[in-house]
Amino acid sequence: MDGAASRLACYERQTAILEDAERRSEIAVVDTRAEQQRRRAAFGAKVSDEARASSTLAEIKTTLVSATPGGAGLLVFALADGARWIQVDDAPIPGRLRPGSAVVVKRTMLGGYKMTIDSRPAFKVRRL
Repeated sequence: MDGAASRLACYERQTAILEDAERRSEIAVVDTRAEQQRRRAAFGAKVSDEARASSTLAEIKTTLVSATPGGAGLLVFALADGARWIQVDDAPIPGRLRPGSAVVVKRTMLGGYKMTIDSRPAFKVRRL
């Protein structure tokens, strides 16, 4: 067998193995861009422990749409990605919050979340 025929035979064997594994649900083909968008949309949402453990996002970066008073004097934040978060601690947030401000929401070590708006100190939040 010449080199080209040998390569083709090898390719065909490997393709058959891959197709068989896909049929048995041992592997899956995933659109990485769609998966990244799914993970970003689910960041902070209430999900099962298994789903939370499989999430690889440590933070999201977006912008502030609005900050409105919620119950008990805490603020509710609407973000450009469509997510809504509520402050869950009583940390003061200095200065006036303006639409378009840079927002970073980070996962904490114990499974909570902290939000930073522009260069202000971080405060605890929960996704609504």
